[in-house]
Amino acid sequence: MDRLFTYLLSLLPILSLLSAQTIETDYDRYLLFHWKGALTSHSIQLKVFPQPALLAVNYQTAVVLFQKPISSDNIKEVITFTFTNAEYPVQAVEFSDLWYNTEYSYFFVFGSSISLTKSDFVNLYRSKKIQEFHFKTFGIALKPYSFTFGAASCASSGSETETFLQMHDENMAFFIHMGDLHYDDITKDDDRLYYEAYYKVFRSKTQKKFFENTPIFYIWDDHDFGPNDSNGKSPGKPAAHRTYHRFVPYGTLKNFLPGHDGGRFPSAITPNISPGFYQTFTATDNDYGIFQSFLVGRCLFIIADLRSFKDEYEGDILSNFQKAWVQNQLRFVDLNKNDVAAVFFVSTVTWIGDTWGDYPSTQREVTSWIKQYVKENGIEMFVIAGDAHMIAFDDGSNNDHGGFPVIQSASIARCFSCKGGPYSHGTWPGGDQYGVVTVEDNGTKVCLKIKLKRKGKVMIEYDTCNPQAYPRHEMSCMDAYIKMFQPSIVIASVFGGALIVILLLHVKNIVDISFRSILTRAYKLKGLDDLEIAQRIKYDKEERQALKKRKKLSGL
Repeated sequence: MDRLFTYLLSLLPILSLLSAQTIETDYDRYLLFHWKGALTSHSIQLKVFPQPALLAVNYQTAVVLFQKPISSDNIKEVITFTFTNAEYPVQAVEFSDLWYNTEYSYFFVFGSSISLTKSDFVNLYRSKKIQEFHFKTFGIALKPYSFTFGAASCASSGSETETFLQMHDENMAFFIHMGDLHYDDITKDDDRLYYEAYYKVFRSKTQKKFFENTPIFYIWDDHDFGPNDSNGKSPGKPAAHRTYHRFVPYGTLKNFLPGHDGGRFPSAITPNISPGFYQTFTATDNDYGIFQSFLVGRCLFIIADLRSFKDEYEGDILSNFQKAWVQNQLRFVDLNKNDVAAVFFVSTVTWIGDTWGDYPSTQREVTSWIKQYVKENGIEMFVIAGDAHMIAFDDGSNNDHGGFPVIQSASIARCFSCKGGPYSHGTWPGGDQYGVVTVEDNGTKVCLKIKLKRKGKVMIEYDTCNPQAYPRHEMSCMDAYIKMFQPSIVIASVFGGALIVILLLHVKNIVDISFRSILTRAYKLKGLDDLEIAQRIKYDKEERQALKKRKKLSGL
């Protein structure tokens, strides 16, 4: 009884607060969607979207960041804002000065005027039904750190596929979306068309659950940049950039060098970033390009923008500006080779053959830098690619442009397609597919455990530190299609063979009936009755069969 009285007494402050300020925590009533990205060892960014129907109501939103177990001391930051009553409103929320390798949670609070203390938020959390969200900051950059991430591309506009729920259950540290977030194929410089395409994603229940709970790094491909196979001349290019900047959580774009933690944490490493060792360049086309890089532990991720500048100059997919940027990222690896253990080059198109094959000089340049700055230093190198609607893995034996492993991961929700290859460990064209990569870094060596999945089931698996456990079964796209359609071919062959037999029997019966009708008519003209006709036809048939038998015997 005493415990109940004490509990009720503790609720009095919050009850009086609620009656005075009308504080609410119904997330779905007030917010349409939010997603998070630009995750580092010390920061994260949210982009938050209100329910359009409630924009006319002048209310405040607070985002409360805390560590568990919740307490006044464990509430790290509260950011309060009011949405502007504008078309397609969005609010950016940034949490910085966080601690590395640390789990954080946050929740949203809504009210006409929010002026609560940390103690009030704690009481609110304990007394109300709260929808909370989570993330974990990266380990210190350039120091050993193990983690799991996901990568995939290509989902139909507003797709409700359960693959997003399966990816949600993987508990990834982050997800790299390699483009074709939607398939609206926009051909106009019209912000509204791009906003509406994003809203189709936001309104999908399965995508909402995944993106609200998983930090992302998102780069576009053709269908979400412009029309099919779009390039730097796409009419929608300006609008695609404007809306990306407003709606997508992202870190520093076109960063001169990867970000680091030198001076931020006591044990952080300050890398060699002396300007004299790097390419200098001027961003002559500063409005365009969303290429970006980031460090997770001793792994460098380089995400290229392969649409904004494609075909602006003949034979070029990157632009001189982006090529200089790529070279700088790889030079960083060379100059900090003792602190970088692996490099991931994220390509929104297939590396082995197909699209990159149309730009051989650019691919040769990138490959020469990878060889010089990465491979010759004994650093692990990987390409992760999207676009082609298939999962595939090659251990480097079929990669004529560098000889390093290639991970192909798509599509989330599109029909099958197969490009490039062959691939040393097979390929599976189709939808409901994604990749999960676990990086294990013990400080001496980095091991990758790669799982390429369809509907949550592992279809292709590989371990860079235990390759003998996953024998090669090389497969080209043609092999993949034959494998894919083999059951259908067998079934079709069986049914087709049965149909032919039935048709032949049917034709034979038709011939027999027609021949019998002709004989019957001829005998009737000769004045024979029905019994005589039947006997004569039977005799004629027996004679034909006997003649056929004699011919067969004489042939022997």
